Amino acid sequence: MPAKTYENWGASVPHGVEAHFYADCSSTNDIAASYGCSKAVRPTWIIAGTQSGGRGRKGRPWVSEEGNLYASLIFCPSIRPLDIYALPYLVALAVRDAVIQLGAPPDDVQCKWPNDILLKGQKVCGILIESSARSSSALEYVIIGVGLNLRHSPENAQFKATSLKDALAKDISVKDAIQTLANTLKQRLQAWDTQDFTPIKNEWTGCAWGLGEKRLINTDTAAFLATLLGLDDFGSLAVRLESGEERFITTADIFPTISRDGTDGTDGTDGAARTYGYKEV
Repeated sequence: MPAKTYENWGASVPHGVEAHFYADCSSTNDIAASYGCSKAVRPTWIIAGTQSGGRGRKGRPWVSEEGNLYASLIFCPSIRPLDIYALPYLVALAVRDAVIQLGAPPDDVQCKWPNDILLKGQKVCGILIESSARSSSALEYVIIGVGLNLRHSPENAQFKATSLKDALAKDISVKDAIQTLANTLKQRLQAWDTQDFTPIKNEWTGCAWGLGEKRLINTDTAAFLATLLGLDDFGSLAVRLESGEERFITTADIFPTISRDGTDGTDGTDGAARTYGYKEV
């Protein structure tokens, strides 16, 4: 892998970056990993028309209908593995930049912890970052996977989803989308100071979904209500439990609370318990 031929989309991405388009593949992240740094001498985008094995966080299947953007960037940065904690937030801001440039009003585009972009309160994009390290002090490569709903969105997603076509009444091509995203991400990566997370943290916080509000948090071991407070200095999410205790979350899924009438709300412990198996922690 990859066994299939690809089209050269280099004209759609910035100078010094390559882009390979596959009409269909298993997963753009998998193809990027198979390239490694031996083949991806320069930063390289892998773009797919469809994916048979697209995935999101925790290996969850990613519905991959033709017409959406499925793309992964592989590059070989000179950074330490411990510096990568800031990257999901930098990428989220770059995707947000792209969605705005494609026509969305800035106030309608939010970043949702840990790796989603919302448009009008609904999920329009997911991000999956994977990496390989040569040692504890050196990365071999980083892969940034992006799934952006241009024309379609899943109907039965855990978190309600939308597409740019539905939200903006605009039909945006995959080529236009990758051209925009490749530029916004390159600009963000070039400006990245791995020794100073504060600018990224502050900008992400300024457009984050749910901060200061009560949300349902699903971890691997519990589901509970908490108020989202913001990021700590290493990208963990600070939350305040109903007991007043503060915690730092490193991995979880976050949802609106469910009101007693079954709609999204902020005061429906009973509804949240019925829907998500809520329990106090």
